[in-house]
Amino acid sequence: MDYELRTYSTAEISEMFGLGESYLRKLRQLRKGPKYSKLGRLVRYRKEDVEEWLRLAMVEVSPRELV
Repeated sequence: MDYELRTYSTAEISEMFGLGESYLRKLRQLRKGPKYSKLGRLVRYRKEDVEEWLRLAMVEVSPRELV
């Protein structure tokens, strides 16, 4: 059976979104960032959880009226 679980490190998420690693650590402390797994000192983020975090952060905007 082929099984691939794509996960990202804090450094990878930091680079992808231009966020500091310390900011991501703070989000983990506040429980406001993406879900993560921790094995010992290793922190990993699943692709699905990062996508969900981004989806929940989406801000709806309405189109401005044309003048």
